[in-house]
Amino acid sequence: MPKELSFLVFDVSGKLFAFDLSNVREVVRVKEVTKVPRAPPFIKGVFNLRGQIVPLIDLSKVINTNEGKCREAIILSYDDELVGIAVESVKGVVRITRDDIMSPPSDASEFIEGLIKWGDRLVSILNSDKILAKVCSEERGV
Repeated sequence: MPKELSFLVFDVSGKLFAFDLSNVREVVRVKEVTKVPRAPPFIKGVFNLRGQIVPLIDLSKVINTNEGKCREAIILSYDDELVGIAVESVKGVVRITRDDIMSPPSDASEFIEGLIKWGDRLVSILNSDKILAKVCSEERGV
């Protein structure tokens, strides 16, 4: 029997994306974001998560789509640090097999690993490690 994979589906600017659920720590509602002076454009700011200051990444700027409203943050762990990814809304979890994943178009973003169907819509599976590696290297000026 094929191994089942789980993905967290979310909305950014009216488009559906997904992260591998095993990379997601939690989802939180974003109440207040503090801007950081001279931060790169993909940093929306920082917010307080139970006493820990967490940077909030504007995913729309990383994947070059229209900016949407930030209502929730997907919390990921990278290099033993927590990082928030700003999304409009989390839609749910989809469970599929590897056979259900379609190859992305040749001109797709470097961050898209594949496509899946969710109802009548297509969902782009994003590689969260690649996104965070790029964001962290740009933030450090590498």
